[in-house]
Amino acid sequence: MGNMKTVLGVGTFLAVISYIFAGMFGYVTFAMRPDVDEIMNKQNILKADYGDPSPTVIRVCLFGILLVVALASPFALLPSKDSMEELLLGR
Repeated sequence: MGNMKTVLGVGTFLAVISYIFAGMFGYVTFAMRPDVDEIMNKQNILKADYGDPSPTVIRVCLFGILLVVALASPFALLPSKDSMEELLLGR
């Protein structure tokens, strides 16, 4: 049982650190730009102009987000399906 708590703790810690870094880098990306208000008022911030450097890195990151969402969706859908089956079918 101790190993499972360690794995959950390390996984949660890494996820929190990843989200903190993503937020910091997202803030730093736009914070010093003179047109930050215009950028933040766009409907889709992922389509914003990211400045001078090549947008290749941004495209790779967007693909990474797509991949993470696609691979994580079963973790949300399968427990929901199981709960609905248990409620409706009494399994």
